[in-house]
Amino acid sequence: CRKHCDCILVIGGYTSSNTTQLYKIAQRFCPTYFIDNAEAISAGAIRHFLPEHNRRVVTEGWLHPSVRDIGILAGASCPSSDIGDTIRKLYKIGENLG
Repeated sequence: CRKHCDCILVIGGYTSSNTTQLYKIAQRFCPTYFIDNAEAISAGAIRHFLPEHNRRVVTEGWLHPSVRDIGILAGASCPSSDIGDTIRKLYKIGENLG
């Protein structure tokens, strides 16, 4: 997290204390979004969880044109396929944004 990121995605289960701790640490450094899988992200909006309010929200315009470096963190029990799917989705969004 100390390396520069424009935003961070934390992937994992919303009830995971490990993943929640990752989110809390990451949000000290830059905008951070706690997602459950790749389906939560699109170029226009992101569906994410706010542990401090115990609710899911949708944030539009999360992917500003200035966002170049996105950090990805995942909870210990997060399936590697969810991580891979998220990376592939980000690449696809980037390609479409040109």
